[in-house]
Formats: sequence, structure tokens, C-alpha cells
Amino acid sequence: MKPEVLKSDYLHADETPIKVLDKEKKGDHHLAYYKVYHNSLEDNVLFDYSPGRGHEGPDEILHQFQSHLQTDGYSAFNIFVDKKDVNLLR
Repeated sequence: MKPEVLKSDYLHADETPIKVLDKEKKGDHHLAYYKVYHNSLEDNVLFDYSPGRGHEGPDEILHQFQSHLQTDGYSAFNIFVDKKDVNLLR
């Protein structure tokens, strides 16, 4: 699925928080995140689970991506500002 999503010439990226049950503490949870990558031209979506909000998740998923990347301006995606093959749209 990842190659299909990332071959897009125009990719949307965003994140959403999710509550994850904590197996160490019965009935308790912690926040984690789904990074969502949407290839709107082919209508494909890739969900990537991440325990934090840092740039490591997007960097790992998108390290070979080359085209237009639209985000909501969240700073984790700023690692693509100076990447010559990515046109970051915020």
C-alpha cells in the first residue's frame, strides 16, 4: 500500500490523536497518533501509527517522496521545506 500512496504527484498529510489502552495500567490509556497520508489522485490512504508527534514518522514514511505535499502547517513536516524534490504546501 505504501508504494501506491507515495507515487502520487499530490499527497495530503495530517495526523490525528488516538487513545491507546495501556496494558501496564488497567483502564488507563495514553495518547498516540495516526499520521494519515492521502493520495487523492488515486484515492488511496496510508495510516502510520506513531507514539509521538515528532518528525521521525513523516521522515521515515516520506524519505523517498518527490512531489507536492500538502499539510496543515504542523511543524513536524517542516523537514521537507529544504528538500529540493518536495514542494511543501502549508
